[in-house]
Amino acid sequence: SLNTYQFSSLGSLIEEEGFLSLFKGFSAMLSKQVPYTATKQLSFEMIASSLYKVTSASSIALSSTEVKLLVSITSAFLASILACIASNPGDVILTRTYSSKSDSAGTPNNNENAIDI
Repeated sequence: SLNTYQFSSLGSLIEEEGFLSLFKGFSAMLSKQVPYTATKQLSFEMIASSLYKVTSASSIALSSTEVKLLVSITSAFLASILACIASNPGDVILTRTYSSKSDSAGTPNNNENAIDI
């Protein structure tokens, strides 16, 4: 069964590399996840608040349900873009952390085809 395999793999990993091996790459993961989550949460609230002010001050005839839907979708979209921008440096760190593990295992790490702007 899959659960048996997962537990035996977990046990083997702990036995071979120690308990702390379960947290390898944790700081790299935090360098991406914390800015992403913080930016998305804060920017969503700020954008939604601003959009509610704009919609309440405008003369556009929308029902409250339509306004809520429009504000929610627009806020989520814009907050996601800002969160991706804010977390990109952490994503680079995370990617390089895991790709350097491939290098040490003997697998060539060829980044010449990487897309970069």
